[in-house]
Amino acid sequence: MQENTLNPVNERLIQEYLEIATVTDDMDHLSHLIADDCVWIMMPTGHAFKGFEQVSTLAKTAGGTRVHDEKYKVKILNWFTDGEHFCVEYHHGAIIKGLHIKGTITICLVCHMREGKFDRIQEYVHAHGTLFKLVMSIGLRILPLLVKMRSSREKPSEE
Repeated sequence: MQENTLNPVNERLIQEYLEIATVTDDMDHLSHLIADDCVWIMMPTGHAFKGFEQVSTLAKTAGGTRVHDEKYKVKILNWFTDGEHFCVEYHHGAIIKGLHIKGTITICLVCHMREGKFDRIQEYVHAHGTLFKLVMSIGLRILPLLVKMRSSREKPSEE
């Protein structure tokens, strides 16, 4: 039987991710954990965000739509790793900015790690409550458009 071991760079990657998810919510720092060729697939819609620019913009865009307070925050339910893969399940209590809608979603991220970076992430989302399910359903469908618009605004113009 082959034993899986967690190398120090992937261990640091997991610890940094867990700190961002539960304490800092620093999406700029999350960008430093993403490989240049990362692919992030939103499983409810099947949309794939490819490459550092799209994945980084996805994290910043999604992160910019919500805030947390003492009640509505991230709570890790479980996580495990085999040294190469990292899976984390959590409740994400959030307040949607502008709409002031509060709700909770359960998220499961299934990640592949390579040399201290995430190079593949599959995100499974389940919203709780009728209103929050509706908001998330719409939000997840327009997220690719928002990422594309934000990404094109942030690109330096080529002259």
